[in-house]
Amino acid sequence: MESRAFIKAAGELITEINEFKNAVLSHEDEVAKGTAIQKQIKTVFTGLMNPTLPSAGKLCETALAAGFQVDHLAQQKIQQAESAWQF
Repeated sequence: MESRAFIKAAGELITEINEFKNAVLSHEDEVAKGTAIQKQIKTVFTGLMNPTLPSAGKLCETALAAGFQVDHLAQQKIQQAESAWQF
């Protein structure tokens, strides 16, 4: 996925995750929406070509904090990119 497309998708998904966390939903709606968001997270991170993008780290952090799963390999790539920027 091209960087600009990833940044846009990540921003929209971060907003969606935050809205989901604050929503009051029935159990069925919560499961359905949570499953849909989890699919989107997987799709977006599958397309991640540039783990140095700040939006990648922010999406990963937001998703994990909300209880969603992020592919372990994607997490490693993001952590490696972030640690490279710290030096």
